[in-house]
Amino acid sequence: MTVVPAAHRHSHAEGYGAAWFALLGAPAAWTVYELCAYAITAHACYPMDHLLETSSAGGAWTASLIIIVVTLIIALVSLGTATRVWGQTKMRTDDARPRGDPERSAVFHYMAFMGIPFGVLFSALIVFGLIALFAVPACR
Repeated sequence: MTVVPAAHRHSHAEGYGAAWFALLGAPAAWTVYELCAYAITAHACYPMDHLLETSSAGGAWTASLIIIVVTLIIALVSLGTATRVWGQTKMRTDDARPRGDPERSAVFHYMAFMGIPFGVLFSALIVFGLIALFAVPACR
């Protein structure tokens, strides 16, 4: 039986779930934000250019704000996960090789490397939606 030294064990952040969340978490959060916020606003404003006089339309702005905050948190957590996985899988100068399985580390490193700009981009898009929510009337 071989004991793997602690320096070469896979950390929790190097799991497949963390790598996929790092890559796709922010785009998925933005997609959910777009679909839900548009559906709520479209329902509240249909077919006129002002809010409908129904009970379901009254909370459209608040519901949109809640959706924006939740999806922004998810996108930022995805960005943080991507940064953490990228840092844990990059080649160290003092190490001749990455920790753990080199192929797996390389794949996770690439997924996290692509997840960082995705996280920044889609978090910014959600923030722009937040700015628009405060700057533009809902039914316009």
